Amino acid sequence: MENIQNKLSDIKGVYTMNLYMISLGGKVSGANIEVHDVQFAVADHIDNTINLVKSSWYGVEEKLHMDSYTKIKGADGYEVKLVKEKPSGNRKLFFVHLGGYDKDMTQELHRVAFFVDETAQEAKHKALKEIEMFKEEGHIDQVVDVEACLLHREGEKYYIALDESEVDFDLSPDWFGYRRLDRE
Repeated sequence: MENIQNKLSDIKGVYTMNLYMISLGGKVSGANIEVHDVQFAVADHIDNTINLVKSSWYGVEEKLHMDSYTKIKGADGYEVKLVKEKPSGNRKLFFVHLGGYDKDMTQELHRVAFFVDETAQEAKHKALKEIEMFKEEGHIDQVVDVEACLLHREGEKYYIALDESEVDFDLSPDWFGYRRLDRE
């Protein structure tokens, strides 16, 4: 469906910019195992984020790969829109990386969530209610202002506009797997 919508946009000459959350994996000098990160990129299609995430990768280029991506349409009772002019209001979209443990697993487990608030501290307070999903020692690893770390093409600046919505937005990945970016 996404490809059909993008082709229709191409035909009409109108390009809809999307906010993508991209999960990356790769090697980092000094690490014994693969490390993971999340990047937020603005593009009309996921393929047009590849050079953006490659240029922001802090590790070794060899075997850099995408594990998943999700088009962020909304969260926490708000629809997310990308705009060229800074919107009025103080609400921001925060990405929260939650961590916790299970006594039968050797590695820390993680989940992600998005919250809309005026400050990172307020978003963290909301997120603390979500850590109950972990059996042991749930905690907040990171709270990130998404707009502050948006990747976009040089010369293009986008802001996140948040409109109240009754829609329950899903964070399931639009794609997951193992896509090597070092070969693209």
